[in-house]
Amino acid sequence: MTAWHAWPVLPGHSEPRDLRRLKGLATMASNVIQPDDIREVAVIGLGLMGSGIAELIARSGRSVDAIEINQGFLDQGMARVRASLDRAVSRGRLTDTARDEILARIRPIDDVATGVADADLVIEAIPERIEFKKTLFAQLDAACRADAILA
Repeated sequence: MTAWHAWPVLPGHSEPRDLRRLKGLATMASNVIQPDDIREVAVIGLGLMGSGIAELIARSGRSVDAIEINQGFLDQGMARVRASLDRAVSRGRLTDTARDEILARIRPIDDVATGVADADLVIEAIPERIEFKKTLFAQLDAACRADAILA
């Protein structure tokens, strides 16, 4: 006898209501994308936060499209990533080969639509200005896959 048999069974049902809810949650969860399913990630905005996010995602073994609409900001963001990885190498926390592999997983891109087209997960890290975010999410709505996760 399992523990759930001690729960009351509602009239007309063969199992407790809570067990039916748990089974329903399990079914819903099986339809949700799992972390291992996320292989392609797009990070929009390569400021201090965005460049760090892009680096961490690339360190996890995933491909990253690092998107910045201004070439100067794109270059600065990638320079921050390189500097961070170089510091890790100089401190003995990362090998030269590992640094190069991480950098190879990051693709700097200056076009939002191109960068998000194949992404499983899109992370925006742009300035906290509502007009920028509204414009960006309108672009994402048109350019992202229907099953992409926007964060």
